[in-house]
Amino acid sequence: MSRERRQVGGRLGEPDALLAVTKPGEWNDYAIVAQGAKSRSQSTG
Repeated sequence: MSRERRQVGGRLGEPDALLAVTKPGEWNDYAIVAQGAKSRSQSTG
């Protein structure tokens, strides 16, 4: 396993936009898939 330190290279979205698709107090799924230098995120609420 590499001991290289990882750094945040960006954000997945604006906080207000992410909160708009979630349902507080209910079940929310959030998935991040990373393959090499590419990543994809999906949120369901």
